[in-house]
Amino acid sequence: MDRARRQRALTLLPICLALAFSLIAVGSSYWCEGTRQVTKPLCQDQPGGPHCIHFRSDGGDNGSQAVQYIWEMGADKFIQCRVHVGLWQSCEKCRSFQSVIPAEEQGVFWLSVGAEVLDILLILTSAILLGSRVTYHSAGFNWVKVDASVAILMVLAGLLGMVAHMMYTTIFQITVNLGPEDWKPQTWDYGWSYWVSAKPARVPCFLQNKMGVMAVLMLPLLLLGISGLLFIYQEVSRLWSKSAVQNKVVVITDALSGLGKECARVFHTGGARLVLCGKNWERLESLYDALISVADPSKTFTPKLVVLDLSDISCVPDVAKEVLDCYGCVDILINNASMKVKGPAHKISLELDKKIMDANYFGPITLTKALLPNMISRRAGQIVLVNNIQGRFGIPFRTAYAASKHAALGFFDCLRAEVEEYDVVVSTVSPTFICSYHVHPGQGNWEASIWKFFFRKLTYGVHPVEVAEEVMRTVRRKKQEVFMANPIPKAAVYIRTFFPELFFAVVACGVKEKLSVPEEG
Repeated sequence: MDRARRQRALTLLPICLALAFSLIAVGSSYWCEGTRQVTKPLCQDQPGGPHCIHFRSDGGDNGSQAVQYIWEMGADKFIQCRVHVGLWQSCEKCRSFQSVIPAEEQGVFWLSVGAEVLDILLILTSAILLGSRVTYHSAGFNWVKVDASVAILMVLAGLLGMVAHMMYTTIFQITVNLGPEDWKPQTWDYGWSYWVSAKPARVPCFLQNKMGVMAVLMLPLLLLGISGLLFIYQEVSRLWSKSAVQNKVVVITDALSGLGKECARVFHTGGARLVLCGKNWERLESLYDALISVADPSKTFTPKLVVLDLSDISCVPDVAKEVLDCYGCVDILINNASMKVKGPAHKISLELDKKIMDANYFGPITLTKALLPNMISRRAGQIVLVNNIQGRFGIPFRTAYAASKHAALGFFDCLRAEVEEYDVVVSTVSPTFICSYHVHPGQGNWEASIWKFFFRKLTYGVHPVEVAEEVMRTVRRKKQEVFMANPIPKAAVYIRTFFPELFFAVVACGVKEKLSVPEEG
């Protein structure tokens, strides 16, 4: 499940909780609880007992002429009976609550019931719509209307719930004052189901005199409010993300990789003018056809395809000139190209080291330097480097790759400070490993050492969809640095900084055991 679906699922959870709480509360008879003072019954010569009046007669019989003595006096002659009342039933004698309500208040009672039922129906409808949004996704369907409907329904449900509880509280207080004498509780307070359904607020006396007791937003309404705010925030963020790149010229290098394809999809859907760079023209055309087939032609632009191999430094300036001649400017440059290799340092040739440095370092900085003057002259633009965790610390058997990532990260960190005065933003996005669509970490006996456990966590990569969405958020929010990793790689960065001996010992342990590391490409 991608990040967007997880966020919608988290938004769905409080709505389902609010629905469950509302259903429990409506069927319960514990909205209000109290006590009634009732005269104790006679014990009828049964000895003792605190809940009845014990009496005794002089003489040996209980005739009518005998003198009877009652030992209880004052408040001792009464017992306190528990009373609990719900929307439907009053359980001091198990009778309908509606039967004890004064006749002139019956209409308000049924309005309260109707508002409560309609509140539940609105919550249920919102849950169904949002559930379909989570479980089913079609690019051709207009989900924006569904999202807007859910937001409106949740707001209406919250208002109806508030009105329903205000009316019920008013009716209950009127019934306490004007209802049957054999029903009136002497003391009362809100029960557990009322607190589950709605938590009454304490209001000043002058408001109580004018408006009665107000029942305001309580647990389900609070949950509805929180879920509504989260939902609206997500939708506004999504629409803002699209508007942030609409009509912008976006250059994506290595658009044929898994991440490159996802970035192309996200930015193309957002209305960007894409320049897709790749090594193979046929595969670029296939990507072009895939983007055109799922997008709305009235809201998107036709991508421009450019054959580019960043390891061939000589062709990079020509490509930059071609893009500037076509569009006149570049608003966003996404440096995504990367070449990987694994092996002991002494077995990798110097030529291969140079090729990796060309693809991962010299190629991106050459393209950046070719496009940067245009951004500086316009005082606008953003450069995004998709880097790797190995730009933070090195991992055995990846010497050339780690060196190129360190070099790229150092270059763009310096460039960020240099171009800040020209309003050019430099961002770096550093995931652990970007896993492919079909490759998963292999199974095995990983628990043999600390190093194996550490490296297993380290090699669990992130999906290209997640990285592409994070790149979009980085562009929209103009973040300077993003580190995408689970807690163990994040901890490794701090261990490398503050406890280098421990870090080096763990890494050396892995080298000694000659751990076979799964390929990440």
